Order: sequence, then C-alpha cells, then structure tokens
Amino acid sequence: MQEIIIKFSKKKLIILLFLSFIFTYCSINFISNPEKFVTIMYPNKNLIRFTGYLGVCSFGISSISIFLKLFNKKPGLVINSDGIIFHASANTLGLIKWKDVTDIKTYKFYNQNYILIMVKNPKEYLNKFKHVKKFLYKRNLNNNGTPIFLSSAGLQCNSKEMEKLLKEEFNRYQSISK
Repeated sequence: MQEIIIKFSKKKLIILLFLSFIFTYCSINFISNPEKFVTIMYPNKNLIRFTGYLGVCSFGISSISIFLKLFNKKPGLVINSDGIIFHASANTLGLIKWKDVTDIKTYKFYNQNYILIMVKNPKEYLNKFKHVKKFLYKRNLNNNGTPIFLSSAGLQCNSKEMEKLLKEEFNRYQSISK
C-alpha cells in the first residue's frame, strides 16, 4: 500500500485563525462589557460574562493550536498500510490501526462533516485521552459509538475526498487481510 500524505492548507488555517481571533475578541467583550449584551433572552450579566470566559478559553486555545499548525512540518493526515495517523486537530491519537477499524462513517454536525472511525476497542482509544479531552470524547463515544472523529478543516482536501481515501484504503486493507 502506498503511503498517502495530506498536508495542512495554509489558506484554510489562516481563515480558521482569523475566525478564532474574532470569536476570542467577542468573548473578551462579553467579559469586559456584559451589560452591552443583556437582552430578553440573556438578562443575566453573569451568564454573559461566563459565556465570555468559556469563549476565551476555547477560542484562545484554538487560536494557539491553529497558529502552531501553521508552522508544523508534520502532515495533517497520513494513511498507510498500518492505519491512519491524524495530526489535524487536538484529538491526535497517534496510529489508528486498520486491524482495529470496523467501519468508516460520515457524521454531519452544524453543517460540518466529520468522519467517524468505528473501532473494535473504543475504550482503549478513549484511554489515550487525558482529563477534559477524555470527558468530551467519552460523550462522542456514548452518542456515536466511537471517540474517534476526523475533520478536513485545515487540510488540503475536503471531507468527501478524505472519506473516499479512507474508505478505499480501509477496503484495500480488508481485502488483503482476508
């Protein structure tokens, strides 16, 4: 099996970084001026401020992560005879072995397509995460049957191309291993 390497898209990463900066800036405004955002739906300044803190944490961390990926020399996705290595998000697990994969599915969430990698031993993969990530990915396991989901955001391909590549290589592995 030929190794397939998909690099990061600098253009996509710059757009994501810009959007992340905007959301971080808005979140800072929620913290510093919550009274400007009081509405009938959100009458509580403390709730608005809390939302701002959550936004600064999540989008601030995203901004740092995306910025670092701009200078990262590792490829975003590697598909080889052993399995899948995904570096394009914070949920890097190392090698996802083909022998563990049972299915590859598409999951749409808020107009974003994700590739779900169904595995025989999801708890083993879940245990590779620590603390907060483990809690978040456990929810994904409970809702979708796997903690492993991949996104093409930031990669030099779209989700349909990524799904096609993954399914082709998975099918090739299955035909060879039988």
